[in-house]
Amino acid sequence: MSTPRKRSRRRVGIRFVSVLFGLAAALVFGEVAFRLVEPRETPYRVWRPNTGQVFHPRPEVMPGIQAPPGSPSTRSGWRAREVNAGDRTEYRILAIGGSTTECLYLDDSKAWPFLLEKSTA
Repeated sequence: MSTPRKRSRRRVGIRFVSVLFGLAAALVFGEVAFRLVEPRETPYRVWRPNTGQVFHPRPEVMPGIQAPPGSPSTRSGWRAREVNAGDRTEYRILAIGGSTTECLYLDDSKAWPFLLEKSTA
């Protein structure tokens, strides 16, 4: 015969498992609901495709930086030259980093990722 203490532990265990199962079911339901609301995959992009931005820094704040002609983005949202789909011999370099990699106030021809790409060509 089971004691009241064993029955109490069993009830607590069943409640704990029930709570875990309910939480897992809620997470699955939420994931399915969000995918139904927003079914398409939205890739992460820093820049919108085919956009450009021109900055005009003040000379007293950023000496030596002239107003660049802009930094256009490609069809896929990268700040780079367009990739030729048929050219598989061209090497590309992906520079990942923060503001010093982005070189936001510099023209593409003066930014170090472009200069690195140009020197390896």
